[in-house]
Amino acid sequence: PQGMLFYLRDDESGEVWSPTFAPLGKATGQASATFAIDKAEFRCRHHDIETVLEVTISPDSDVEVRRMRITNHSASPRRIEITSFMEIALAPQQADIAHPAFQKLFVETEAIDHRAALVARRRSREGQEHDVYVGQVVSHDAKELWSYSIETSRENFIGRLRSLASPAAMSVQAL
Repeated sequence: PQGMLFYLRDDESGEVWSPTFAPLGKATGQASATFAIDKAEFRCRHHDIETVLEVTISPDSDVEVRRMRITNHSASPRRIEITSFMEIALAPQQADIAHPAFQKLFVETEAIDHRAALVARRRSREGQEHDVYVGQVVSHDAKELWSYSIETSRENFIGRLRSLASPAAMSVQAL
């Protein structure tokens, strides 16, 4: 499982699921995936919560947009936490496959709180290459107050002797 992964957790029950097969490695509820020329769409209905995750790649630039819509089909309000996870190398794929830990040594992250964003930058090695950046911005149309947090330590997120299918971050009260 590589790329950007999502976890959803019901605040009341503590139950964790994903809008896609990865990272949990199992389908949770009713799930489907549709691949079209302009996007991939992943639908999941877990109990009374429906998610639709759309992944679109810009044809004109190096931009990927992921949009998740969440619909509560129950009669009562629900509070759902959304957590994303991504291991960032910002290196050519072959270099990352050959030496994954080494490639990640050159990545720095910075939280931009007033934008609810995280920016990662790959430092150039001795002027051999240009800096490469990736960013993640949380955008929403929630009418209620919301909060977010950022954890950039793989060790803190996954935990000792854990995996992406059961990370430590999903077992704690709040990330």
